[in-house]
Amino acid sequence: MDLKIYLKNNTFKGLFLSLTGTFLMSFNFVTAKYGLMGFNVTTFTLLWALSASICSFCIIVLSGNINKIILPQGSIFKIILLGVTSGMTMIFSWKGLYYLDPLFSSFLWRFAPVFTVLMGVIFLKEKLLFKELLCLLVMILGGLFSAVGRWKIVGKGIFFTLLACLISAFPMVLAKMKVKEVPSSVLIFYRAAIASMMMLIWALISGNLSFSAEHRYWLVVFLGALIGPTISFLLLFKSYSYWDLSHSTIVTTLQPIFVFPISFIFLGKLPVTRELLGGFIILTGAFWFIWMHFSELKKSKT
Repeated sequence: MDLKIYLKNNTFKGLFLSLTGTFLMSFNFVTAKYGLMGFNVTTFTLLWALSASICSFCIIVLSGNINKIILPQGSIFKIILLGVTSGMTMIFSWKGLYYLDPLFSSFLWRFAPVFTVLMGVIFLKEKLLFKELLCLLVMILGGLFSAVGRWKIVGKGIFFTLLACLISAFPMVLAKMKVKEVPSSVLIFYRAAIASMMMLIWALISGNLSFSAEHRYWLVVFLGALIGPTISFLLLFKSYSYWDLSHSTIVTTLQPIFVFPISFIFLGKLPVTRELLGGFIILTGAFWFIWMHFSELKKSKT
């Protein structure tokens, strides 16, 4: 099969887009961790979402999709819900990352694909077997192993991260539902813009805004928002046009493999041994769960 045939193949397109999106999304953990050194969580989340909305709007203009920014009437509610749940995911995610090592946080985020698959079962009528719950049990044991004796240190981070993982399943499912009606770039724009409005309201109510940070932190936030919530999600949402949600979700499970070298290169640190071992247990359960679900789903379609 030559290159031209590969490029026209939906499976290849889905794999390439989701894999590239996952790789770029891996930078989120490092750029966000660095940005949180300069801003408090509320201010950082607002700037992150606002930067992503600006970047995604520029992409819409450059791609010639500005006329498609007006949403179909039947999509408005779901797009608003996508933005609201994305905003909630951001605030809890960065709140958790504030307390955790970036690599360990990425291990915990392996719960997100599992929650996404479970949402796919509920809302998209995809298949789930009872034995797949054993994989989830392995992941939970991995998380407990990492936290035993260290709950006071990592407990808040684990709680907020898992809450973010659970909520993050909703925008993924909503994006899958609407990606054929609304261009991916427009989905990304509304996702970030609505989250920005949420964070602005929250920041004004809490009175917790502080913009006094060095220029390097501003730059990292902008670049991080361009790479992470903009380009990476643009590619991931685009992959939904060619692949099932479950297929793209399998690829996102690879994220810690990318975060490992990125975190070490840019931050020069890795989790403690217990977190690392617990993380690999979580990763094992996640791979097992996703692959088992994928295999059974594939059988049901043959």
